[in-house]
Amino acid sequence: MLISISVFGQSDRSIPYPQSDRDRSIRMEERQNTLDAKIEALRQEMNAKFDAVDKCFEAVDKRFESMETSFDKRFNVLENQMYVIIAGIFGLIGFVAYDRRRANEGKIKA
Repeated sequence: MLISISVFGQSDRSIPYPQSDRDRSIRMEERQNTLDAKIEALRQEMNAKFDAVDKCFEAVDKRFESMETSFDKRFNVLENQMYVIIAGIFGLIGFVAYDRRRANEGKIKA
């Protein structure tokens, strides 16, 4: 009985896994920590690049807005010119009709 008790007592004191596994586990934790640090650095770098891209898109949006307002102004000028031309055409048609009527009245009276 004493022998079996001493055997059980010794088995409780043993390491559940060998020292090499423990060292390997420690190295893996260190690698994992360095990988986590690298991933965080990459994440920060990507965020900085995305911010730069966002700024470029904002600049392009501003350019498009300025071009849109410029086009609107030019189309308004062209629209006004078209109204003047159409009014001139109707005025010319009216003048031609008036002139023909006056010309026909002169021939009939004479």
